[in-house]
Amino acid sequence: KVVTPKLAMLAALTVPWIEIYLGVFLAAGVFTRWSALSIGAMMVGFEGLLLQAIARKLPVTSCGCFGSSHNNSLGYEFVQNLGLLVLAVLAWKYGAAHSMDSLIEGRAADEGAGRGRPR
Repeated sequence: KVVTPKLAMLAALTVPWIEIYLGVFLAAGVFTRWSALSIGAMMVGFEGLLLQAIARKLPVTSCGCFGSSHNNSLGYEFVQNLGLLVLAVLAWKYGAAHSMDSLIEGRAADEGAGRGRPR
């Protein structure tokens, strides 16, 4: 009830794939800060959708989060998403230091300083 049915169908077909790719990037440590920032932005958007549904007292029995088998209340989903948002912020702030990104950047810096020459 927020967007047109056509836009809702487009979102339903694309958003899960975007979530999967961002999650894989984050788990693999590739594009870590960008992935965490994107995930955080999506979480803020989801929180906005949940808040408007709560405020409008929409009769939503399942938001579809984590599959259709879960029937959590919108309030529960809101709190759960806040926790995930905190994790995305932590990944953005600290995750890049322990990722493939830092390994690649470290090797590039070593090669640039002449320490990465083959023997």
